[in-house]
Amino acid sequence: MFRARGNYTFSKTLGDEEGDDEFLESSLRNGRDRRYDRRPLGFGVGHVFRNSGTYEVPFGHFQFGVILNVFSGRPLSLFTGVSSFNQNPDQPDLVSVLPKSTGRVVKGVNGVRYFTGLHQVDDPSIARLTSQQQLNEYSSLFALADSSGKLVAVNPTPGKLGNMAYGYLQGPGYYRFDLNQNQLLTGLRFRPIRAEFIGSRIPRSSHGMRLSR
Repeated sequence: MFRARGNYTFSKTLGDEEGDDEFLESSLRNGRDRRYDRRPLGFGVGHVFRNSGTYEVPFGHFQFGVILNVFSGRPLSLFTGVSSFNQNPDQPDLVSVLPKSTGRVVKGVNGVRYFTGLHQVDDPSIARLTSQQQLNEYSSLFALADSSGKLVAVNPTPGKLGNMAYGYLQGPGYYRFDLNQNQLLTGLRFRPIRAEFIGSRIPRSSHGMRLSR
């Protein structure tokens, strides 16, 4: 006999700070208007699938069980190295289309990469910096370009906020798989044997990238 159950949860976690303590927050970019920092919070998981089932073998007094939970990725944000407002780094300016689904896990000899189609190039704003004391040569500002070299995200003009929203991108999802076996013993008691597998494309991935050294 086979029995199964499952459920699906959709959620959207919004706020202006991930913290949950009573201390005064000083990380807001504009303390008079907290809407600037309203965003999908970094610990939010939008889609959760939970499934479980049991199967009783008609011979041998065995019962097998399985649990499979699948979680979507968490919000990812891009940051610049510039803080025009208060102390939080700004968001970049998107200058071309960047799908929210951008990102794929690729394993290599040097570790795991997620945004394989993007790379850093010198930010175009460097060209507007003065050459006195070699300021333009020592600038650490970067922009993001795609595989063809087309600019995707750049640093915003000083004094302005970038147009790329917090949590615009989504990180990799992960799953949990649990397999167990129960054997019926004398006295109608089960002896459990259990194995658990936890898979994550990037375990607990960071939710930020920067456009500067």
